[in-house]
Amino acid sequence: MKKSFGFALVIGLCALVLSACTTTFAKNGSRDARGAKFGGPEEGQTVVAIDSRFVPGWESFYLYAYFDNGAVTNGSWPGQKMKSFGNGIYYYIMPMGLETANVIFNNGNGDQLPDETIIDEAQMILSEEGLWMPWVHN
Repeated sequence: MKKSFGFALVIGLCALVLSACTTTFAKNGSRDARGAKFGGPEEGQTVVAIDSRFVPGWESFYLYAYFDNGAVTNGSWPGQKMKSFGNGIYYYIMPMGLETANVIFNNGNGDQLPDETIIDEAQMILSEEGLWMPWVHN
């Protein structure tokens, strides 16, 4: 299933709506009710995440990243397999030192979403509704 839609990612404006559209997750290194240690992304890392409910039917999630000049940042197509965060959220921690990169979510089996641009140290999630939102860690 391919989805076509247009949306713009504007990091600078996200702060204006931060309190209205954030998804909160446990801080890295904290423990859940069972005492299991959380091992997700840390503050300061560039992280891209997706809510799997936006693309029902996908069983795997990959992220392909490249620069405007065409140089690949994380390997050949389909990119790197994204890690499960739980609750249907998948994420990928971008390589350190990039300023901006273009990313494409795909399922490794031919289906993909349009590419988007991310900025260094942003932590963004593509929501169930298909909106880019800050991914905030408490």
